[in-house]
Amino acid sequence: MRASRNCINLSLALSLGLCLTFQQGALAQESKLDRMDATAQAAFDQGDYKRASTSFNKLLTELNKDIDSLDKDAQTARKQQAMKTMRRLGQCALAQKDFVTATDLLNKAREASVELAQADSDLDKAFAELSANYREIDPSTLGTEASAALKEVGASKIGVAKTDGGEHIEVTLSEKVVKPINAPGVSHVGFDKTIAFDFNETPDGTVQISNISGLKAKVKVWVDIIASKLSLDAEQKPVAQVTGAKMGISQSVSTKLPDEIYQPIIALIGKVKNVFSDNAGPGSTYENVASGGAQSGGNAAATEIVPVVNSGAQPAVDPSLQPVTPADSPANSNE
Repeated sequence: MRASRNCINLSLALSLGLCLTFQQGALAQESKLDRMDATAQAAFDQGDYKRASTSFNKLLTELNKDIDSLDKDAQTARKQQAMKTMRRLGQCALAQKDFVTATDLLNKAREASVELAQADSDLDKAFAELSANYREIDPSTLGTEASAALKEVGASKIGVAKTDGGEHIEVTLSEKVVKPINAPGVSHVGFDKTIAFDFNETPDGTVQISNISGLKAKVKVWVDIIASKLSLDAEQKPVAQVTGAKMGISQSVSTKLPDEIYQPIIALIGKVKNVFSDNAGPGSTYENVASGGAQSGGNAAATEIVPVVNSGAQPAVDPSLQPVTPADSPANSNE
């Protein structure tokens, strides 16, 4: 009998010891997460967004560790903290003007917010700031010639960001492309997967394109195109003054542009000039990535502007509005 009681007491002691050890481990883990959160937030508050991003990424990894082993309430708490961490990562990208990354991170935070039915006013503010500074244009809305040209090179997305002097544009392709071209002295043009440039227009109508990256031209040898000015000559024909660079040496030449190049550029410029205007409202051809279809988890039409209110629920959608069907992005092989 005494031996039996001793066994029971030993079992109880071991059970209590295991429970206490588990609770201490859980408390230690939560304390660790709190310290990591505080470190990341301190860097964010100090404006050190690069260091804050690194810290928030480490925190996000820890939050997702062994989450399936937690009880339901603990899992929910972890997911809520992960959602806020994702939002703060998006805010770091936004502060560094990395709008593409910010869009992706804030949309993930939005999806988590909807799943958890948890409102986050700071997420709304981040989306509003993103919307004021960055928009995406559907390539299929640029007119027949321009959309066909962009479709041919596999353009899947066009992002437009505000700058102090105009706009910064990034065109994303499905893959690198090399195309023959009918222009004097230039046999081929080459496009990287991302073509980026700054754009502004002078009062006399000259279009200035600078800080070009991802674009090359073959003039006997391949050169990087780094800048261009577009204008009309005396015969109202489009002329480009193009600056190329090779091994640190740059040179500018003037050339008449064939329609296959000029028309897509003019169509894109026409959209870019108005993308942040008051006319880009409901039913327009611009996608407000912050408060349109992207934020709503894909349930809203891409051309609809949905008020930036994160209620933790999907926004209502007018059934009369149909989503814009993006242009196909065919695979392109280098020639």
